Order: sequence, then C-alpha cells, then structure tokens
Amino acid sequence: MNTFQPYRRLKGLAASLIAIGILGVVLNAPQARAQVIYECVNNSSGTVKIVTSNNPQLCHANESFISFNQVGPTGPTGPTGPTGETGPQGPMGLQGPQGPVGDTGPVGPTGGTGAQGPIGATGPVGPTGGTGAQGPIGATGLVGPTGGTGAQGPIGDTGPAGPDFILFSGGASNAISKNGATGYIGVGAQEGATAAAVEQLVAVTETFSTLYCYTPGPVQTSNATCNFVVNGTAATGTCEITPGTHTCSVTLTAGASVTAGTSRVSVLVTNNNPNSGGSSLTFMAAVK
Repeated sequence: MNTFQPYRRLKGLAASLIAIGILGVVLNAPQARAQVIYECVNNSSGTVKIVTSNNPQLCHANESFISFNQVGPTGPTGPTGPTGETGPQGPMGLQGPQGPVGDTGPVGPTGGTGAQGPIGATGPVGPTGGTGAQGPIGATGLVGPTGGTGAQGPIGDTGPAGPDFILFSGGASNAISKNGATGYIGVGAQEGATAAAVEQLVAVTETFSTLYCYTPGPVQTSNATCNFVVNGTAATGTCEITPGTHTCSVTLTAGASVTAGTSRVSVLVTNNNPNSGGSSLTFMAAVK
C-alpha cells in the first residue's frame, strides 16, 4: 500500500480545482448551471485528465476516476458597477411575424354622396320568365285562302279482320212466304222476285264454303230449298229444309267466290208449303 497516495490525491484534487476555475471562466461561471465534471487522476504524479463522460473505463490502470460539480455555493452580491458607455447602433433586426387581427373598430360616420359613376356594361340576358296568364280570345279573323292539297299521308295500320260471313233475311213483303212461291232474300230483311231487286255489293274478296238456311216454324209436307247466288248465278250446292225441321246446311263446291267491289250476292228460296196453320214462313240464310 502506498503511504503517499492520500497526499497525491490531495495534490490531484488541488489540480482539479485549478482546472475547474479555468473551466468556469471558459464556461461563463456566473450562469451557475449544474454541470458534473469527470476526471482521471494519476495515482503517482497527481496529474489530472478531464474526460467527457461518466465512464471509469476511460482511465488507465494507474489512474483514479473522480467526478464533482463545478458550481460552488452562491456568493454575496457584489456592488453595482459603473454604467458602461453606450454602444454603437446595432443592425436592424428581421421583421417579426404578423400580429393577430385587432378588434373591429366602431362604425365611422356616413360619408357624403360620391359623384355619379360611369354607366356599367350591359349585363347578361336573364332567364326566361314563366308563362303569363291566358289572354282574352281575340276577334275572329278573315277567312284565309284555301291551302294547297297536302302530301299523301303514310298508309295506316291494317285494321282487324272483318267477319267471314254474310247474313240474309226476308219478310219485308212476304213475296215467297206462301205455298209454292219462289223468290230472293237480301241483306237486311229484303225480299224480291228477282236477284237484282235485293242483291248486295260485297266489300271483301272471299271464297265461301257453307250455306245455312233457317225458318222459325217447321215446314210440313215438302222440302223448302235455298241457294247462294253470285251475280245472278246460283252456286253449286242446294240446302234443303225437310218436313218437320226448320234448318239446313250444305257445302258449296263451286261458284261461291266473290270479289270486293264487283260481286253482288243474294239467296234464292223456294217454298213448297206453308207452316202449320197456314201462316207465312220467314226465311233467313248465311254463307261462311
């Protein structure tokens, strides 16, 4: 054990205090900020080496690591020194940031009316206004000249199909309702002695296939017959109402075709006997 080591440490401590005094001048000691100083003190020579951090590994084997605060107790306040001379004007500093907006001041008095300004440019057209109320009906004007014939309009849609049959009925004059009478019936309760008296102009082009004949009361002892007639000529096929019945039908095998606007049709009826009690018979017929 080295008997002189306490002395050497005191010697090192004195050297440290001198170093602190020098360091305090350099670091502006009056600021009195707490700062820890770390040193390595040579155990033989007492030489002091200041290190930068609290790390004993920074000292050699023959050195001791110590640390202490550079700030001592606060001394009494010294007397006020004389006022120094005024220094020269310093350079202008940078402009500071924009301050906050101040409160709005009170409204000032109304100023006088200014001079009339120049007429401004025409503004854009405004939106169209709404439709006004209906005005009263004006007086009727003079009749204008007749306009020219307009262009032919488009062909309209095809209408629905019409009925595919023609109805005939007699009874207007009872010309064929008596025993043994022969005559023609047409469309709409028409009777006549000739086809020309009752025949009807057709409005369709068609070929009929069946003739139906009917009388409300049954015939008695002999047949009553019906024939479909086109342009005065009977088609092939005779419908016969037999005694005790009042209807008949027959298939038309030839001569039953008609042309719209040119063909005229009727039904030839031969009545060989009256119905029960001697009353008249009324005939009806249809082609389909």
